[in-house]
Amino acid sequence: MHVVNLSEACNKLNDVIDRVSRDGDVTVISRPDAADAVIMSLDHYNSLIETMYLLQSPANAAQLARSIGRWRTEQARLRNLDDEEHEASHLLLLEDACRGLADVVAGQVKDAHGALSAIKRRRAAKSR
Repeated sequence: MHVVNLSEACNKLNDVIDRVSRDGDVTVISRPDAADAVIMSLDHYNSLIETMYLLQSPANAAQLARSIGRWRTEQARLRNLDDEEHEASHLLLLEDACRGLADVVAGQVKDAHGALSAIKRRRAAKSR
């Protein structure tokens, strides 16, 4: 977390925005006689909103707790992707981002809650 005062944030707003976008961190803007504020990238914000939404469901929260427990007891093993897997994952993310941008340009935007519900329904249908 980076902290800047209000004057510095105003004078270097582009730099502040570039930093939060590049580093995936937040910047606190401190004000002497008022409440502080936080600047974060849209990706970071969307991630927080999605996490909050997913944790609203007791079943999802329990599943996450079980997953964290397995990770902590090393039942789940982490591994590094080889170069080919790493490149393939980047290409998939880029393709998805391009589709998303094309949807935005075409005015085909969706409510996040509705989209998450649709994903859950598709996953449930596949598991049957």
